[in-house]
Amino acid sequence: MFDVILTVIMVVFCAAIILPFVHMFAISFSSYGPIIRNEVIFVPKGFTLDRYIDFLSYYKYFAKSYGNTIIITVVGTFLALSVTAMAAYALSFQRFTGRKVFTALVVIPLFFSAGVAPNYILVFKLGLQDNLWALILPGMISSWNLLIMRSFFQSFPRETVESGHLDGLNDAGAFFRLVLPASKAALATIGLYYAVSYWNDYMRARLYLSTIDMWPLQAVLADVSTDYGTTNCWGLGKN
Repeated sequence: MFDVILTVIMVVFCAAIILPFVHMFAISFSSYGPIIRNEVIFVPKGFTLDRYIDFLSYYKYFAKSYGNTIIITVVGTFLALSVTAMAAYALSFQRFTGRKVFTALVVIPLFFSAGVAPNYILVFKLGLQDNLWALILPGMISSWNLLIMRSFFQSFPRETVESGHLDGLNDAGAFFRLVLPASKAALATIGLYYAVSYWNDYMRARLYLSTIDMWPLQAVLADVSTDYGTTNCWGLGKN
């Protein structure tokens, strides 16, 4: 009985993962009418290859947006992971002056968000509008990721750090030479969170980038998937 229940649970779990892909696959071969009427579920209706023809016709634009996404993800993940690790390591020390104040500043954004308008004004005032840095810098620090990494560093053996100090290392030397090499698992986990966040982000591109050629892949796909989207940057998806 346990095996039967476990099998049923796993089948449902796998179906929840696979069926959305089947649904999107069916939509990709369906004409616009059945899609707008929500008639397409798992079988294409009004079979058409227009979307694939559009993709092959505009592959250069997709390739450019793919390149933008890779740049944003790689650079953003590296910077975010670096800053998060250093800040978390500093906050993990009880002797750090102003530790409670900085921790409060990290925790507050978890409960209160500034919203779209203040963030847009901030990006505009910093001169980041229509620049790829507008997609990297505003999301470079995640309070949740910072707190997770701080907890990890707090559990790190202090004897290792103190032994480094006895050998002549300062706090920075102990961090880069002793702590980071032993924190590969935590860095990989937090880095994956940041990479997925940067890769899937498309709203910032729609807000901050007026040059379509600078859009990341997700923004282009979101525009194309609307068929007659608000921007429909290269006229894709009109069938």
